[in-house]
Parts: sequence; C-alpha cells; structure tokens
Amino acid sequence: METNRIVVQASRWEGGWDLVVDDNNATSVSALKHAKQQVRDYLDTVEPEVDHSHVEILIRATLDGFENEIAEAKAQTEQAARLQEVAAARIRNVARQLKDRGISSADTAELLGVSTGRVYQLLS
Repeated sequence: METNRIVVQASRWEGGWDLVVDDNNATSVSALKHAKQQVRDYLDTVEPEVDHSHVEILIRATLDGFENEIAEAKAQTEQAARLQEVAAARIRNVARQLKDRGISSADTAELLGVSTGRVYQLLS
C-alpha cells in the first residue's frame, strides 16, 4: 500500500466519519480535523515497517453531491486571493507612479479612494 499520495473517501455517520483508504482498509474518526492523522496512525498499525509520516493524505468527503459546492466555493476563494494579490501590486505601482509625477500623498489618497496613511503604506 506504500505510495506518496493516498486519497481517502470520508462518509458521514452519526458518530463521525468513516474513512475508506481502499477496498481492504478503513478506519473512522469523530471529526474531520483528525482524519489525516487517524489514517496515518491506522496505516502505521497495518504496515508498521513503513514510515507514513510523509505520505500526502487527501480527504474526499462524500456529501450527496454537495462536494461540488464545496469545491467551487474553495476555488472561488483561491481565485479571489490571487486577484487580491494582483490588485495590491497594481495599486502599489500606481501609487508609486503618482508620487513620481509629483502628486501629493493627500491627492493620491483621494484619487485612489484610500486614506493618506494607506498611501504611505503603499509607498513603503
């Protein structure tokens, strides 16, 4: 069963989550936040000669189709973070260009819709 990456199917039940590693291996956990460590501990039990500490464990929850909603929400959040990084770099660049044109910090703040203090942060 040794591999660098294991995809575990997690199914909810009243006592927590069933974690299916493969057709012959499964365990359970009360909360998903402990799932990766539980899988690692389980694998260490069935294969004590193998070091599982560096195995990448991906937990895939089965939630009657709601998995797609979760994936889309996470993807949009990641996209928003990337766009925020681009926007932050751009506003810093614009603030520098306005300063280079001799525009005051107060006027730059007004043009960019931020406080004068924020302009100083952008320029530092």
